[in-house]
Amino acid sequence: MGFTYSTIAIKRFRGTAENQPRKTFTALADGVPSFPHRDLVVHQNGADGALPLLYIDDSVNDRLLVREAIRLTKTPFAFYQADGLQAAMPYFQFPGHDSEPKHPPRPALVLLDYDLGNHTGADVLYWLRLMKKISSIPVVMFSGSAGQPHVAECYATGANYFLSKPKNLEHLKIIVHTLHLSLVSLHQPGPIELLEEYQPDPRKHPTIPT
Repeated sequence: MGFTYSTIAIKRFRGTAENQPRKTFTALADGVPSFPHRDLVVHQNGADGALPLLYIDDSVNDRLLVREAIRLTKTPFAFYQADGLQAAMPYFQFPGHDSEPKHPPRPALVLLDYDLGNHTGADVLYWLRLMKKISSIPVVMFSGSAGQPHVAECYATGANYFLSKPKNLEHLKIIVHTLHLSLVSLHQPGPIELLEEYQPDPRKHPTIPT
């Protein structure tokens, strides 16, 4: 499920002039590199060692927006993307290093949408947690489906956090920056829980009937 502000942000990202026809989202998809090649690397202050972030979402628009938020905030993430489990498999089957171009790197963080067409993010998460070698990778659910059943399902399956997709680009930039700050403490209370989009585990924080 997509962001509500995709048209404006993607237009800015693609550098489309105001007097030019707006490109369709289908046309924008042609500019997304094939998987599993690295799409964008942002180094802060010229330093090497950007952390690999894998964003799994079937919406090309939303993937472009997260990439743009990383660029605008200069957050030191190496951005990788996949539109579903099949496209993401190389990152989990062959964890490698940047020095091994044939092997995509092991993600430091997985940002995972819930609605993925033929399967759900919870299905992908379940598979990840079953695989011993990659089960410890932090996973943050990132979805427009923020109803309590979805949230509870994802936490029960092993999500570290659940975030609703933000309403504007400024909030997305804050989320991207906060995710990087929180990587060292994903299993502890931290800045992610202060985000407006944070959805707590309803099993631990049940809604009180009114």
